[in-house]
Amino acid sequence: MDIGIKEPLIPEVSNSFFLTAGQSLDTSKPQLSEIEAIQDVLKDIEREDFLLGGHTGSVRICCLNPISNLLFTGGEDKLIKSWSLSKQCEEYTLSGHFGPITYLSINQSGNLLGSSSEDMTIKVWDLNSRIEIFSLKGHEGKVLGICFSPDLTSLISGSDDCSIKVWNLAMRNEEFTLVGHTGPVNAVKYLGDSLHAISSSDDGWIKIWNLLSKIAEITVDTEHPVKGMCLSPFNNFLATYSNTSLVQVWNLSDLSEEHKKDTSPLLPSAITYSPSGNYLAIGYSDSSIEICSTKNYLSGTFHGHTQQVNDLIFTTERKQLISVSKDSYTRVWNLEGYREKSVFKEHKCGLMSVCISPDSTKIISCDLELIPIIWSVSTGQLIGKLIGHASAAVMAKFSKDGKFIASCSYDKTIKIWSAETYELINTLTGHSLSVYCIEFSHDSEFLASGSRDTTVKLWNFKESALIFSIKAHDQSLYSVDFSSNGRYIGTGSIDKLVKIINIADKNIEMIFEGHTNWIKCVRFTSDSKTIISVSGDQTVKIWNLEEKREEASLTGHSGAINSLALSPDDKYAVTGSGDNYIKLWNLPERREEFTINAHTDCVSFLDFSPNGEFFISAGKDKLAKVWEIKNKGEEVSFIAHDDRVRSLVYTPDGSFLISGSNDKTIKIWDILEKSEPKVLKGHENIIWSISLSPNGKNLASGSHDGVIKLWDFSSLSNTSTHKYHVLSVNSVSFSPCGQYLASASNDKTVKLLNLNDHNDIISFNGHQHFVWTAIFVPSGVYLISGSNDKTIRVWNVDLKSLAFTLTGHTNAIYCIAACSNGQRIVSGSVDTTVKVWSLTEFSEEFTLTGHNDAIRGITLTASGKFAISGGFDKLVIVWNLHEKRKEYVLCGHTDNVLTVTVSPDGNFIASGGADKQIKLWNLNMHRVMFVENHPDMIKSDTLPSIKDPLFKPAKIPDPHYQPLIPYLNAISCLKTKSYAQLSQESLGLLISSYSFSTLHFLSFLGLYKVIESYIENENFIIKADAFGHSPLYYSIKRQHQKCTDLLLEFLINSGIDNTNTIENLTSFHAIRHDLVILIRNSSSMIHELLSVLICQSSESIYFGKPHTELPIISLIPMRTAILNYYFTESSIDNQLKDDLENQPLIMKTFKFMLPATVGSLDSIEFLKIILECKNEEIYRTELIQFYIRYKWNYVKIWVYSYTLLVWANLVLIALVIILSDINFVYPLIGVNFLLLVWELVQFAQTGVDYVKDWWNILDIIRLSLTGFWIFCLLWEEDWDIRYLLWWMILLNVIRGLTGFRAFDKTRYYIKLILISLSNIKFFMIIFIYTTISFGLLSSKSSKENNGVFDYKYLWVYPFSLTAGDASEMFSDNFELKYISFCLALIINIILMLNMLISILGDAFDEFQLKSEIFDYSEIAQALLEIEQIKSLFNPICIYKYLHICDDPYRTKGTGWPGKVLFTTSEIEKTRKIIEDKISRFENTLETKTDSRAKILEGKINGLRDDFKTLSFGGDDNRLATVEARVAELDGKFTAKIQGVEEKLDLLISLIKENSRIN
Repeated sequence: MDIGIKEPLIPEVSNSFFLTAGQSLDTSKPQLSEIEAIQDVLKDIEREDFLLGGHTGSVRICCLNPISNLLFTGGEDKLIKSWSLSKQCEEYTLSGHFGPITYLSINQSGNLLGSSSEDMTIKVWDLNSRIEIFSLKGHEGKVLGICFSPDLTSLISGSDDCSIKVWNLAMRNEEFTLVGHTGPVNAVKYLGDSLHAISSSDDGWIKIWNLLSKIAEITVDTEHPVKGMCLSPFNNFLATYSNTSLVQVWNLSDLSEEHKKDTSPLLPSAITYSPSGNYLAIGYSDSSIEICSTKNYLSGTFHGHTQQVNDLIFTTERKQLISVSKDSYTRVWNLEGYREKSVFKEHKCGLMSVCISPDSTKIISCDLELIPIIWSVSTGQLIGKLIGHASAAVMAKFSKDGKFIASCSYDKTIKIWSAETYELINTLTGHSLSVYCIEFSHDSEFLASGSRDTTVKLWNFKESALIFSIKAHDQSLYSVDFSSNGRYIGTGSIDKLVKIINIADKNIEMIFEGHTNWIKCVRFTSDSKTIISVSGDQTVKIWNLEEKREEASLTGHSGAINSLALSPDDKYAVTGSGDNYIKLWNLPERREEFTINAHTDCVSFLDFSPNGEFFISAGKDKLAKVWEIKNKGEEVSFIAHDDRVRSLVYTPDGSFLISGSNDKTIKIWDILEKSEPKVLKGHENIIWSISLSPNGKNLASGSHDGVIKLWDFSSLSNTSTHKYHVLSVNSVSFSPCGQYLASASNDKTVKLLNLNDHNDIISFNGHQHFVWTAIFVPSGVYLISGSNDKTIRVWNVDLKSLAFTLTGHTNAIYCIAACSNGQRIVSGSVDTTVKVWSLTEFSEEFTLTGHNDAIRGITLTASGKFAISGGFDKLVIVWNLHEKRKEYVLCGHTDNVLTVTVSPDGNFIASGGADKQIKLWNLNMHRVMFVENHPDMIKSDTLPSIKDPLFKPAKIPDPHYQPLIPYLNAISCLKTKSYAQLSQESLGLLISSYSFSTLHFLSFLGLYKVIESYIENENFIIKADAFGHSPLYYSIKRQHQKCTDLLLEFLINSGIDNTNTIENLTSFHAIRHDLVILIRNSSSMIHELLSVLICQSSESIYFGKPHTELPIISLIPMRTAILNYYFTESSIDNQLKDDLENQPLIMKTFKFMLPATVGSLDSIEFLKIILECKNEEIYRTELIQFYIRYKWNYVKIWVYSYTLLVWANLVLIALVIILSDINFVYPLIGVNFLLLVWELVQFAQTGVDYVKDWWNILDIIRLSLTGFWIFCLLWEEDWDIRYLLWWMILLNVIRGLTGFRAFDKTRYYIKLILISLSNIKFFMIIFIYTTISFGLLSSKSSKENNGVFDYKYLWVYPFSLTAGDASEMFSDNFELKYISFCLALIINIILMLNMLISILGDAFDEFQLKSEIFDYSEIAQALLEIEQIKSLFNPICIYKYLHICDDPYRTKGTGWPGKVLFTTSEIEKTRKIIEDKISRFENTLETKTDSRAKILEGKINGLRDDFKTLSFGGDDNRLATVEARVAELDGKFTAKIQGVEEKLDLLISLIKENSRIN
């Protein structure tokens, strides 16, 4: 069981001091153990997408068929292989070349493959029949690059013969040759059309060719051999690489250099763009792959290949990167892990249209075949076909009531079908040419159609009757649409016009001109005030019907836009284009939200589901795809006011959101119904703040003119108006009881209005500048205000006075929020920081940084776990207060964020800003979809999907709130075990729902060297996972001691620096649940960590009179101590400084809470861990000493009581023996009974561990012998129990001796006795042996006993001799016993006794060194015994902070410390003096050396210049001799300087080594 020291004020975390294995701080997490969880995640990460192996040599090139999704690779084995990415296997092999394959190209229709080879040929293959069609010959060298033309008529090639050739595919011959390069042409590409091409060469030139004039229109000299190139998806940029470690990006509009990347020392060998153009992948000769963002060129690295990467390509559908290498393998890397929701693949040719049923359960699609097909959205299965048209069905639509389907066709007819049975109901005829478009009216009573015959017809389709026909355009119609009010039909045509037909008047009412190409689709918005059109000119235009003008034009597609669909709420428009992309547009904000690389061919049609949860796309790639969009972070976004949104507040039930604005109005929004807001008008100036009473019945608002209005929320009427501020009212807030209304103003005051008596107004004065905010804490006791004067003031409402002032911000404080438990507040400031303050201690807890501009709004969730802030940097940031870190960033506002609030259930955030918008965000979604404007956030190329087969969503979460490049780098390096390639940014990223950081994995795996290479970075950070454990926990569990020590050293250094950076705060906070496992680990540095965890509460040194003797130790619930509890502080003007009773004082505190309740299980376990720690140096730390001393003060009476019982027992035994009085036996029985109970309680609490302590065994024997003796006294007086009595007395005397451990003055000597006895135990064995041996010799050499063995000669005489009694050795004559005497004298007295003295001397020296350790370990042992007794009462553990008031200049002990400690101390002092002198000498020497070197260098250069200016009359030898001499002098001087530096380095190393030994 592992103890976790916890932080306070964390409601979600259990109060237990322990975190048992598998216990997660987030109860929603699966209950795996920590080790199982991290192993599980590692297994998922390490699963490579897949690996394709089949080539027998280097794989040179790869390309992807956009139609069949087959991958083709070519290699040095002269083979071309086709691979299925879905089946992950080889499909077939093409052979025919006689040399290595150099390049592959597939035409746009996907039926032809071109290949080039070192055999100087080009081959064209039919992919349907899988055979070679023909071969092209003409180059005189290796063909290095080929490309099919977009119009499929030609092919261009480049060769190392320096030429470029254009080939006619129909005639199968060379059309012409382009000459201009002077080196091998390594790459050629067509530029968007078939009339221009671009080439690159070893000669360093990039050329753009006009294929009509056959000349190079633009030539750029790159100054480096160009080994390869690739075009961006929209042909607007070109990326090239050279063999000089240079990657360059060129703007193709003028071939100017856009960006340059030096890849030294790596050599690029392949390059490609992602389909979105957002990323550039680069392959290197060292086998690595780098992915760079094209926005900021930040990069991450993939590893897996073992040799040079030859080619790269991104897939379009599966979001994968494919790489081929010299190692003969093709690797497929998963980059996204997201898929579209469904894919329908039944169609045999390109799709023309799709439509979703009104209930969103069915989809109907049309292709160039005759039959429209109906699908089930939920299953993706085909459920019906509409058979009846004589030609291809162009379009099919569901009626708005879902009962009918209409289809139109090239056969000039319109057919009406039953949407339930799919049976034909009737056929509408009348158009003279193909019918291209149809649309049902919103009441499902009418049908409009548009045709190639240029007419629009309106039908009563149920009666098969034509209502009217009008010639609307001069060319074919592509789109018709009904307005929702039934008044208009909108049309779009090839003639580039949008026309509006008035149905009632049967004429054209409006014509809109502006498009420069045909119009493919028009759609009315739901309010019938706007019509939107898309065109072949690549624009989306918004037309205002009321003002009859173009309102906006949106651009972004690079191909003709073929389709348009609007979301039901008109917020989004989705468009599909010939560039294969789908774009989602935010119509209110007139901007693009995101782009999806959706199809491998033209996107032909789109439709939104009526519920707005998904849309469907159809493409000429024969696929229909469903895209889910309901789970995006931003739930709702709307233009709320005509000016800035200043204030937001939810109603208590969360059903309404209230907003105040610069437009002088208050609006009430129904969140559930999403209906039109109710508007409150009455203010004549900007509304700065609004507040709702706790019961939800009253609303207050404050405005710029100093007016405060009260409103009745049920009737929405103004009940009263007040103007008691002379300047702007910046904030209003109801008290929790609803009796008071607080207001803050620019008049520097905070005022309190009594709502029961409007004449009762209390003014709080004290701020020196504008007051921006005033809020009540939930209890209503305090009112908190923030001001331009950089202070937060805490006002006592009852006393109507200032309670505290909080300082720390360096600029104006705009916003404050209070935690629901009233113990914390958070504040946001112009200084861009969020500060968290403790109201129990009235002090700052920590600071969070992340905003780039002033913070204007802040709020807290009800649990207090998250704070949300909004600022002038247009960002909304969610902060995790438990982990003291940024959780994620919400982007979307286009101007300053001015206010934020959170729903009562904590699920949604509302934000308002200067962009007039209100945005609602789902706080539970750890995914932010729309983050395009923020460079550090992920911008996904696709929408999230339901399923991901490669990365399990529960384990590897989507990384949308983390930087993309470092995230991919972390996943790649963990997968391939290329840990040394991790980027610094990757270490702190959180992976999986368990929130493991990359550092967790490195520690778990024991990668000491990898961690060491990153740990010196200033941004290195340690984070806790969802289990509450830091990486240290896993390194300890896996017994990776080097990793543990390395991370401990980092924490120690961070603590020594004592800087409150977010990295330091987070790192220390992360170990709060691991402290005890760290102590148990017994690292050689754990004592240093414990030392830095005790920190000075304030930098100030106080001056006052302490209440008791220093140090004063306390455990209290507050993080910051109240000074008056410890001392009486002197006045500010220091008039008491001369008073001897006052002295300087400091306050210290421990960073985490400790178990304070004596006898609680947590407290007992903590003491056990301390005693088990093998690093005894922890007893020298202030934490352990102060904690033990504090506990000792509470339990010493118990220790004294137990000691009294032991001594009473000894006294009673003595009285019984000496006085032989049976009356003393009965109190003796009582005392022993109490001692027995004491031992039984310990046994009950510790179990088997009880007998592991030899003192406990001694106590059991002692109590048993004493009990037996008492029994004999009372009932068996005749028994001979002398020996039993002796042992009983001995054991009781020994136990009585230990009673002196209870006292500070005697504990020292008792421990010394015990240690001494322990140290001489082996010596005593030898001593006994020698004494008995000399007894044997003495008995045999004495005439008196005639050589008989007896106890006197065997032991008494030899031992007496050792004790100094030699009387038995006297004799008038020489006897053998004198020889025995001499031997005994030499060995037992001279040698053995001196050895004993030496051993005891060493023991004493050691004791002097460890006396402090022994003292506190003895106290801890006594504490443990007492706490085990007190645990009988089952006390609940309470956690408190350890605080110490102490003398800042206190030193331990002032007397003689003993020779060992004195010598050690003097050595340490001398070492420091020597180090200081060496450091000063080194600095002085370095300064002088640099100075003299510069002088000498100047003189040498001067001599050189003089010599160069002299004319030697052609005597070059003399000049060379002088220069050589100068060089020789220069070299000698440099050598001397280096010699001095080497000696200095040696001296420093010797000093450090000597210091380490000491």
